[in-house]
Amino acid sequence: LIIEDFDPARGGAETYAAAFAAHLAAAGHRVTVVCDRGGDLPGVPGTTVRCLGLTRRPKWRWIGRFAKLSVTAARAAKPGEAKVDVIWAMARVLGADVYQPHGGVHAATLEASLASSRPGPIGGLVRGLRQVARWASPKQWAFLALETAIYESRSRPVIVALSRCFAELMQRRYRVPAEAVRVVPNSVDTERFRPASGEARASARAAARQRLLGMPMADPVMPDR
Repeated sequence: LIIEDFDPARGGAETYAAAFAAHLAAAGHRVTVVCDRGGDLPGVPGTTVRCLGLTRRPKWRWIGRFAKLSVTAARAAKPGEAKVDVIWAMARVLGADVYQPHGGVHAATLEASLASSRPGPIGGLVRGLRQVARWASPKQWAFLALETAIYESRSRPVIVALSRCFAELMQRRYRVPAEAVRVVPNSVDTERFRPASGEARASARAAARQRLLGMPMADPVMPDR
């Protein structure tokens, strides 16, 4: 698995990567996580974490270095280890077998953010300045160049989209064939997240009402007009 930061406390993609690695290890697979920053996955045997620890400045150069060195590190087997069967990337890298972008399509996200300024002369000016700043950013060019190379490569990886919306963006923006994209929504760990019973919900609601309003559930609440 390749991800830039392997820290479940950081965000959704990082939490997913940790859970995915643990699931694969529990199924008997040997899992190596290659990241730039992160730590070991405690309590999960069969999982190795390799941190590259690259210098992140300038950012555009780090993006390219991580894209190249992470795949090299993923394919490098230690003496006595079997070769890697599959490289599953959640980061923008070249040479992976599977690409699962958790941030959607960067080009579409960038365009949407540039179009979000309020209407009117001031909003148009702000939007224009933001467009100039974004499109002049070497970091944005590095992200877009990698994304384009991944989707338009002759050896395109299997692409996993988190939603049909993301899959349609990939197909529309980069003309990715529909058969090259698998839609696999993020899963939910039902052992950790499950709907509470009606009694538990009522108890939590009563406790919140008492804490926030200082009123028991039996007291009526009238809206203030």
